[in-house]
Amino acid sequence: ENLPEVGASPACSRTFLVVVQYTARLHAEKLRAAVQALSRESDVPLSKKAINLRLAPEEASARLTGFGHNAVSPAGLACAIPVILSHRVAQLQPAHFWMGGGEEDLKLALPVSEFVSAFRPAVVDVTYDGALAEEDVAAEE
Repeated sequence: ENLPEVGASPACSRTFLVVVQYTARLHAEKLRAAVQALSRESDVPLSKKAINLRLAPEEASARLTGFGHNAVSPAGLACAIPVILSHRVAQLQPAHFWMGGGEEDLKLALPVSEFVSAFRPAVVDVTYDGALAEEDVAAEE
């Protein structure tokens, strides 16, 4: 969740749905930089200070998505939320992946190309590099 919302462009949205691999670790600074870069392509470029991304609290997530904890899916969202897809998911071979299906124990398998066609995500690098996120954290310290 980005606080506060500025402008009408999806890049200036208050909320984003970010899709990363289960084994990947979200890199908050890369995500912030990606949102800022997307905003430069929009009607209202955002400064670094205007972007304050936070994980949405469970109640806010349920209200915005219509799904409970561990069940969020880009399919059937309660409101329009821009989607950001990790470049690593986009590069998967074979080119399909599993994602939340709207219930905690339900998952959907989709070809990456169909996901991109249906949800038109921004495909960007938003994860730590390397096989293990712990290695990346140690390297940055």
